Amino acid sequence: MWDISKWISDYLKWWDKRVSKRPRFWYWSILIPACMVTFLPAFVGAWGFLAYPVGWLFLPGYFAASKQLEKQAELNRDRQDAALKMQELVSNFVRERKQ
Repeated sequence: MWDISKWISDYLKWWDKRVSKRPRFWYWSILIPACMVTFLPAFVGAWGFLAYPVGWLFLPGYFAASKQLEKQAELNRDRQDAALKMQELVSNFVRERKQ
């Protein structure tokens, strides 16, 4: 049992490491084929359900990519907030110097 949990943990870490470099690319690269596989049985018949297990293998990559995108968005928000605070401090300082 321990081996299986170790393998799953290694697999999740592998996805996290692979996705961390280009999360937006992986997010869309996984999402678009996932949508196609979802509706595949409607177009090709019942044998299209055979593709579903393959989709489950890519699910951790999708979640890792969305987690990385959220981290990047939070970092950008923090940088913008810091820049706005600095701009406000500078403008207040300049305003006080003029008086």
